[in-house]
Amino acid sequence: MKEPLLSALKAHDFTAIRNICFALPEEEKAQIKKQTQHKDWENIFEKKHLSYEIRYVITYLMMCVCNSVEELLSVEKQLDFTSVKSFHTRIKYPLFFLNSQHSQAFMDFIHTPEGAYMIAGAQQVFELSPRSFSIEILLALYTEGIIPFNEEIFVKNLYDIEYYRKQETEAAEVLLEYPELATRVIPHTAKYIDYVISSGLEWQKVFTLLCKKNYFPDKSFATSFIEVLLNPWKKNVLDMYCRWIEGLVPTEEELLPSQHTLFALLTLDKSSLINFAMKCIAQISTHPDFDFQAFADNFALCFTVPKIAKSQLIGVEILEKYYQKQTPINPDYREQLAVLFTVPDVKLQEKVASLLTTYFNQEGLPEVIAPYRDYLKGKAQDLLATLSPS
Repeated sequence: MKEPLLSALKAHDFTAIRNICFALPEEEKAQIKKQTQHKDWENIFEKKHLSYEIRYVITYLMMCVCNSVEELLSVEKQLDFTSVKSFHTRIKYPLFFLNSQHSQAFMDFIHTPEGAYMIAGAQQVFELSPRSFSIEILLALYTEGIIPFNEEIFVKNLYDIEYYRKQETEAAEVLLEYPELATRVIPHTAKYIDYVISSGLEWQKVFTLLCKKNYFPDKSFATSFIEVLLNPWKKNVLDMYCRWIEGLVPTEEELLPSQHTLFALLTLDKSSLINFAMKCIAQISTHPDFDFQAFADNFALCFTVPKIAKSQLIGVEILEKYYQKQTPINPDYREQLAVLFTVPDVKLQEKVASLLTTYFNQEGLPEVIAPYRDYLKGKAQDLLATLSPS
């Protein structure tokens, strides 16, 4: 292997690699392929271990000296780079370069007479092992009409971007190049992603960056993200969706269609979901179409859930704002509210005591409070001290 080609390999210069290899006589190409199995790539690249990027460069070299898919597969088998396995599909990557993010280098290759053979190769891999593609190359091939659109594959491969994009800004930049993802792919995430995307890449931040760029013409798909929170999935998957919804920064109007789903989350006895739901409910609680009665009924079902005092306080404050405008018509609700005195949170107890003495101070209130007097703290104790059983 001569110096110009070695320099191009070390520089990861795909254009130079391609041009040099295409100009080589067949004997030299054959020699490169023949040495594949025994080549000391670590010494050539002066690295102790071959990174993914270096493996992609070596694979690109082999693409450029091969003349058919069958020949390339044989060479790649000797390289043994395709033993890399996906976290989710546990498949081997045939035609390894298809998993790289170097879509321009790949498209430049297949647009040459020497590289056109890889068009059929890419189509074959799409049929047999579509999860082997990076989202960049998948999108590039789709854009040129080489492969068809497949909603499930595009969604799952999009979230595989994490394996080689560790910065949220980098991931966002890729997505911004393809506006179609905002309407045809990301909105369908909840249909197919029922596992944790575990990486250093925080999709919550990616979504927020995209929102700042007005990437999504319509975020009504946030309702589907909220709906999956009712599924009996693992906690870490549900928490992931909560973060994603927050990253989308939904408006009051975008959250309102999901209000009854959010109310239902209050009944699940899952503190993380209740805390998430209550923040969303607070955001829509002043909207004219907010279903207050449905909220109040469902809210009462989380009064005994531990470790959600802040959310319970937010809920009581929502009740208070509504009662300031309209006197409560169900005096029996005070019996449910009184249960909150068992929560050892001073601010919450004080707010509940204020609510009861202001809006539910009808006959029999002292008897309602009596079972909970030993739990009372601070100002709540003072507010209720004057009440005595009749």
